[in-house]
Amino acid sequence: MKPSWKLLLLLVPIIILLHFFMIKPIVIALGFSGHGIAGISGVIPVLLSFRLFSDEPEK
Repeated sequence: MKPSWKLLLLLVPIIILLHFFMIKPIVIALGFSGHGIAGISGVIPVLLSFRLFSDEPEK
């Protein structure tokens, strides 16, 4: 797996804004702690920026 740095730089600000203004308030309103969702919001852009490559050589 190789990270796509351009995509990561694009996704990080978007995920931060979504985290503070949409995801966290909804989670807190549902009665859950807002701390656990911060880790999930931090991992999402990293996972989305990975490009998957096959280990098998191309024919």
